[in-house]
Amino acid sequence: MVILFASFFLLFSCKEFTSYNLEGTSPEILIKIAGVIEDQYSGKPVRDAEVQIGSRSTITDLGGRYTIHLPMGTDENRDKPVPITVSAYNYVTHTEERIFYPENIQINLTLVYAAPIIFETTITSVTQPSSNGYYHLEALIGDYQGLNDIISCQAAFRYVLGTWSDWRYFTLQFVRNFDGVKGYFECDAPLTLDTGASFNGRYEIKAWDTEGHEGFYFADYNP
Repeated sequence: MVILFASFFLLFSCKEFTSYNLEGTSPEILIKIAGVIEDQYSGKPVRDAEVQIGSRSTITDLGGRYTIHLPMGTDENRDKPVPITVSAYNYVTHTEERIFYPENIQINLTLVYAAPIIFETTITSVTQPSSNGYYHLEALIGDYQGLNDIISCQAAFRYVLGTWSDWRYFTLQFVRNFDGVKGYFECDAPLTLDTGASFNGRYEIKAWDTEGHEGFYFADYNP
């Protein structure tokens, strides 16, 4: 009887053990995904970009670096494409899908800058015998989506008289094409206002494109 009982117990235990192996699920595996997000045109790192891979997301640091530990899931969920989304302010959102395997992975991606860029500016003082004269501002402004994507440009000059100060705004008009991506824009601003206030050298430029992205430039004019 003892031998029969022991045989029955061993047979039952083996059946349970075999059933566990056949019907059980493999443990979840975390894989490390790291990389750098850069500007496609300048090669500079893109900080504060949101990187989302599958169910996990993170933000890039000052050097454009990120790290994500992605759960692979069970066997039936592996070897399937995982969505990747990278987005940042004033950039075109990048989306793609990739299949990952249980190993450390390096993924470096680039983003296309979407907003207008003010590349350079020049201010020239023009005096005339019959008037107070004016400042002539010329700016080289571009957009990687094409020069035609820029719909509006505006310059602001700061005028000061004693403790009083105020900004005056002028529309920058398109002058000529540079290379299809960049072009020259210009405007004139008075040397002094009717109140006697003078331009103190501080100015800024803003440009907008068809998608509502805004480019910004701030500088001081030193004659």
